[in-house]
Amino acid sequence: MNKRGITLYELLIAMAIIGLTAVLVVPSLGAMVQRYRLKASAREISQFLLQARTEAVKNANYYKPIFYRVVFNKDKRTYYMEKYEKTSSGTDTWQLVGMEFKLPANITIAELVNANNYPLTEKDYYYFRPDGSMVCDTQILGNKGWVPEDGFENPVPVVSKIKLKNAKNNQYQVSLYSETGLTEVQEGWK
Repeated sequence: MNKRGITLYELLIAMAIIGLTAVLVVPSLGAMVQRYRLKASAREISQFLLQARTEAVKNANYYKPIFYRVVFNKDKRTYYMEKYEKTSSGTDTWQLVGMEFKLPANITIAELVNANNYPLTEKDYYYFRPDGSMVCDTQILGNKGWVPEDGFENPVPVVSKIKLKNAKNNQYQVSLYSETGLTEVQEGWK
């Protein structure tokens, strides 16, 4: 043994312990990172929906209403915001606000569920009115170009759900309440 430093034998034992620890810890770190990305994606969607609601309330104008909607494309794993403004020229169309967002790799929109737990196949539209409430596409009979005019009332309060999952089958759900336009993020699907 050498009194000035560690021996080769001690160094090999320390390296073996570090290697064994790495072998045991690295796989669980990967799963933890995937769960974190899923949770972060659910929170980003929730904030994006609230941003659209805020824009609708902020731009409320009785004489020239501006409506906002968030569009989810399940197959492309994307979502984006559009606005509709009535113009005097008669060119009333939905226009993209900002940019289209894509979910991170390995995260998918497993299901879009609207009024009466009706799952949708590809796209879904969530319309925000100037009072902050939300109308989902299935409540307006599938007319994708329809604008939720003032006076349209939800027949019953509904909860729309955006269900996300990752490659490890972890699940998160963003619930959107029609009466208030507010959201809730939950782990798992309910």
